[in-house]
Amino acid sequence: MIVPAGAVRCRRPLPGEPAMPLLTLATIMLTAAAMPPLRAAAGPIDSNWAVVDRTREGDCGLTVTGNGKIYLITVTGMDANAPARYLVRNGDMKPVNWRVTSDSTGSFARYYMPFRWHRDGGTVTVSVSSDSCAISSSFAWRKAGTEAN
Repeated sequence: MIVPAGAVRCRRPLPGEPAMPLLTLATIMLTAAAMPPLRAAAGPIDSNWAVVDRTREGDCGLTVTGNGKIYLITVTGMDANAPARYLVRNGDMKPVNWRVTSDSTGSFARYYMPFRWHRDGGTVTVSVSSDSCAISSSFAWRKAGTEAN
């Protein structure tokens, strides 16, 4: 049998012999115990975004947070697992008009990135309606690197 240079040739353990030598197992255990603990997972990308708009209508709430380029639209207060209509308008662009479903807590959230060719900004209007909730709001956006007049 040809063994590549640098490779370790292993043999099968004899009857009654441990599959892994105890010295190797002890080395692995000590190395693992000496390693620093794993870091916690990073938080969501949107955890520090500023609140751009917040609206309440009875039990329903609509919150828009953003980093200046991407916005998170969150609706709360709907019935659990309820169908709803999600409508986003941004100037003369074709609107986002989706049928969506709230989660088991009655919430719904989607990211939105406003953009219009040859425009430095505009106004986004959002509305969500279901049997238990109807709410809408709007917020202004500006293309990154442009100044408001």
